Amino acid sequence: MVLAKSIIEEILSANTDPGLLKGDIVRVLAIFKRLWSFEVIYEINSLRSTLGEEPVRDRDVGKAIQELLSAGIVRGVGAKRTTFRGVIEDMLLDLNIGPEEIELLSRDERMRRYMLKRHEAFESLIEKG
Repeated sequence: MVLAKSIIEEILSANTDPGLLKGDIVRVLAIFKRLWSFEVIYEINSLRSTLGEEPVRDRDVGKAIQELLSAGIVRGVGAKRTTFRGVIEDMLLDLNIGPEEIELLSRDERMRRYMLKRHEAFESLIEKG
């Protein structure tokens, strides 16, 4: 997994797209464990909005997902999901990384900032409720 570790290090250290976008895909998959490909877009935009950044375009996310699939960092399983409009072919995504890469994610500053802001938002909602 040395190759995966070096790829994850490179992705997590990127400060601009497309590297930053790949890092954000890895981050949201680390948080939620498994997401449909369409959900990844929403979660990345939530992460970026929370951090005061601009949203991403769907096609950019799709391209970045394909690159992560090709690199073996992300696994994807084609599956059918249901919607109010019927059944849709989609891809269920998760991370294909080991303990060393998970350790890198646990120290990722961008992920920490997002999780802290998210936690603060939830606490604020609970206090108001």
